[in-house]
Amino acid sequence: MRSATRLATLATVLSFSLLGACSEPAQITGKVTDVWGQPLDGATVQVEGMTEHLTTGADGTFSFPAPEEGTRRLIAGKDGYLKNVGAISISTDKDAPLPSPTIELYPEPPQPGFYAVGAKALEHLEAVPIKTVGTELDATTGIETPGEVRLAANADQRFIFRSTLRASELSRLGLQLHAMEFVKEKAVPGVTGATPVKVNLYVAKDTVKFDLKSLPTEDTYLITPRDKLGAGTYAFDTEGMLTTKDVDALDKTPAEMRVAYPFEVK
Repeated sequence: MRSATRLATLATVLSFSLLGACSEPAQITGKVTDVWGQPLDGATVQVEGMTEHLTTGADGTFSFPAPEEGTRRLIAGKDGYLKNVGAISISTDKDAPLPSPTIELYPEPPQPGFYAVGAKALEHLEAVPIKTVGTELDATTGIETPGEVRLAANADQRFIFRSTLRASELSRLGLQLHAMEFVKEKAVPGVTGATPVKVNLYVAKDTVKFDLKSLPTEDTYLITPRDKLGAGTYAFDTEGMLTTKDVDALDKTPAEMRVAYPFEVK
């Protein structure tokens, strides 16, 4: 009886040992969503160091065995969306919780241009012509309309800029974002003295600082103002079109370049 009991005990110990040896490794579970937080089914995820691609389920999740300690990059993509990059860091502390990465994908803009990330969709910023009002002695440059796009004040405003230019070429364009103010009338100096001139233009008041980040999709950039935008009218422009004092040079600039991209924040 004692031999039988010992054999049974040994068998139990071996069984648990084998189960422990064959137990599944810890899994990292992440999620791919659109920029509005909706899960994306069928998105692909490439994990640095892994040869195979992962595919998200209906709830947008994916999982893979936790790698050794260190940092790994993740690249997610889906047809109709811009690729985006995430990362995970595995701690040397074995008791530390495993990361649960979420990667947001922006919809792919249908054509080059500026797009605001609206409440539910990308909103195209239409190009509007830049005009000049005044005399040879003093002229005011601006735009007649604040545009059709409306964004929420003090929210996380973000913009997608799709261009045929590379980042190095884009920097030479001098892309700027301006807070605008509406000027109804202005006293302009003339030969016989100051003369009131109707302006009725939105003109550049302040320059707004922003960060420009290249996305993994070629020639597409994410623009994020460094501070949340308060209520008002704003506009993107290039090559100092909204702030130039050289009216003659502005008049000689091709019409397709003499434009700004306005929007309102309310």
